[in-house]
Amino acid sequence: MAILHLLLLIISFMLSNLIVFATRNMVLKEGLLQKNYMGKAIPNALGIAFVFNLVLVLTLFKFFLKDYYMVILTGCIFIANLGLIDDVLNKNSEHIKGFTGHFTQLIRGNVTTGLVKAFFGFVISIYVSIDINSNFVGFVINVLLITLSTNFINLLDLRPGRAVKAFMLIGSTIFIVNILKNIPNFYLTIMLGTMIAYYGYDVEARAMMGDTGSNLLGFITGVSIVLLYNFYVALISLAILIYVHIIAEKDSLSNYIRNNKILNFIDCLDRKQIKKRKK
Repeated sequence: MAILHLLLLIISFMLSNLIVFATRNMVLKEGLLQKNYMGKAIPNALGIAFVFNLVLVLTLFKFFLKDYYMVILTGCIFIANLGLIDDVLNKNSEHIKGFTGHFTQLIRGNVTTGLVKAFFGFVISIYVSIDINSNFVGFVINVLLITLSTNFINLLDLRPGRAVKAFMLIGSTIFIVNILKNIPNFYLTIMLGTMIAYYGYDVEARAMMGDTGSNLLGFITGVSIVLLYNFYVALISLAILIYVHIIAEKDSLSNYIRNNKILNFIDCLDRKQIKKRKK
């Protein structure tokens, strides 16, 4: 199983180099640009490339997939499409902050793309969790965990490289546990390979994954934790996610990261070096 996962990682990385490059050119040609935190318009929604690579690699290795993997793939595609809708249509709601802001808009009679994404993200979490867990308490925890995790990476995707680093740190830890415990998780392995290929584009602010990519990464992270089949790990992860979302609602994750020396060091890693090279 370890050899299979390493093979998946390598193949995913190799294919992603081509797919991300081609997708970025396609996005540039179609003019799907978004201003980043520095006001520079760069290609957005590169998360589309993640989906392309995921489907392609899974097709190559379909013989090794378990039954519920197709359910997870459906969830991945649906979540990515919800993010794409947000990337394309969400032009006038940058001022809306958190779940509270979207629900406030609903009370006022306005349905935002963020609210649509949150609702159907919750539905997809239920859809996937039904096939993975038969215990009711575990089912509820898994639904909440996957739902909040789907939004978690999106909350981080405000600076170049931040969301990618978070996914790679968490994902690499789960990947090692999967190898040691012989737990199959093709989705996480494929996406780690994809992120290794995509990393330079994001940290150098040459492209943004958009909600298309960040929601997909968050969804796969949540599902990966669930697939560890450890109740206490899932419970602790859920508690952390709730805490992070409370911070995001009340203040700003960027401020929290900036005020934490370790998190700020990781966040600025490579980004500062790139600025120096450009001077």
